[in-house]
Amino acid sequence: MYKRLSSAGKLLLILIGFLVSQVSSAQINVPYTRADSLRGNLTPLRTNYDINYYHLEVKVDIDQKSIRGSNLFRFTATENLDRIQFDLFENLIISKVEFHGKNIAFKREFNAVFLDFPETIKKGSKEEFTVFYE
Repeated sequence: MYKRLSSAGKLLLILIGFLVSQVSSAQINVPYTRADSLRGNLTPLRTNYDINYYHLEVKVDIDQKSIRGSNLFRFTATENLDRIQFDLFENLIISKVEFHGKNIAFKREFNAVFLDFPETIKKGSKEEFTVFYE
């Protein structure tokens, strides 16, 4: 019932097997980094709020090859919180973050930004903050 493989067929099978093993081992040996964890995991700092609305403003300066803008985040706290995480590419410099009209502290790690609110935001509260970047 089964035909014997030709020499070319055997060579093709060997080549496919070799390529599959190389791809598999390359995927296994890719280092998993802290940046991957920050970007990919749904941590409590990402799930402690629900975004209700974004308002994005962008100003493009073609001559200078730059952008500047802001992003208003309106959210509802899904639990009591005093810190959250959101993402912004690290090539965009954050000039300030405003909450209730005042600058608030933030920390950046790779593309992840951590905001520290000055007081605890209660579960169910609707709040907003604005990030200014360039």
